Amino acid sequence: MRTLIFVFLLSTVALPQTAVEVFRKAPPATDAALRERVTKFYQSYVDKKWRLSDEFVAEDTKDRYYAAPKAQYHSFHINEIKFEENFTKAIVLSLCEQDRMIAMGNVLRMKVPTQSYWKLVDGKWMWYLPERNCVATPMGCGAVAQGEAEATEKQKKEIEERIKNPPTSQIMSSFGFVAGKERPVLSPAKTQVERVFKNQLSGYLVPKVGAINDPDVEASFEPAQIAPMSEGKLIVKMKPGASFRPRPVTVEVEVFSRILPVVVAIEGAPPAQK
Repeated sequence: MRTLIFVFLLSTVALPQTAVEVFRKAPPATDAALRERVTKFYQSYVDKKWRLSDEFVAEDTKDRYYAAPKAQYHSFHINEIKFEENFTKAIVLSLCEQDRMIAMGNVLRMKVPTQSYWKLVDGKWMWYLPERNCVATPMGCGAVAQGEAEATEKQKKEIEERIKNPPTSQIMSSFGFVAGKERPVLSPAKTQVERVFKNQLSGYLVPKVGAINDPDVEASFEPAQIAPMSEGKLIVKMKPGASFRPRPVTVEVEVFSRILPVVVAIEGAPPAQK
């Protein structure tokens, strides 16, 4: 009897949390229908066929939609969907990959958070802008409630700042340097290593080798100027007579007045055989 009561109590305690999760989760068919419409809408931006996007825009929003600038997306990913008003409206947060102007007139491709609003109209999910305060977004005009305006303005400034001054890790990734990638290793048997440097910009890339924190190491680029959408090599090598003791070495690469640290490892000489 005690066992039965204990199990019953556990079930009772667990019910509210389960019910809340079920209540917040949209029916699978509803979620799938919205994702299909959002996907087709953003695909028209990838394909640069903005006229096709018209069929996904609500009638009461079309004038503002036509007036807003249209960005070209290279890819997109639906990150999160928040349903509202008994699953008749939704806010969709996506990451849209697009080109952004950075220093010296060059363009850097990055993924920008983009928020869009959707509502059911005659059984179809339609993109729309609520009748609220309007704040500029990567898609032109984005809508926010009065109480959210200050927070959204702050988010917009943060996004603009990240676009003007992207994190070093993002710049390195755009040039082919992926975080966590295995470091090149210099050794007595391999006194030179190379790292591919991808230029995904619209203009020539002229990277410079800056400081190297080890006097036994030197570095250079081949070629000195990397053509648009092509690759070059950062060559790091040991100087003649260099000491091979285990240690990391950081080669600073300067791109657009930003310092990108490239780390290589040095292996010690194998112990002498007796």
